[in-house]
Amino acid sequence: MSETDNEILDEAELPGLKKDEVTGSLENNVLTIKGERKQEEKKKQGTYYSTERYYGSFYRALHLPTPVDDKNAHAQFKSRLDC
Repeated sequence: MSETDNEILDEAELPGLKKDEVTGSLENNVLTIKGERKQEEKKKQGTYYSTERYYGSFYRALHLPTPVDDKNAHAQFKSRLDC
């Protein structure tokens, strides 16, 4: 998290997560970021089949260092694939 005279910037790295797997909100000067990942991997080798499922979720609540007008706040999700 960084702060300038005009803004507070919070940058989070969320490896493997897609935009639709992440939510964020700002209420009472608390920034909340939540995410959940569900992945399934199927393998077939000859007559052998296997399926692995990965599930994970997280929740972070960050108290902002100065008051923020939540009506003027905005968020952006940027994938490293977009860079």
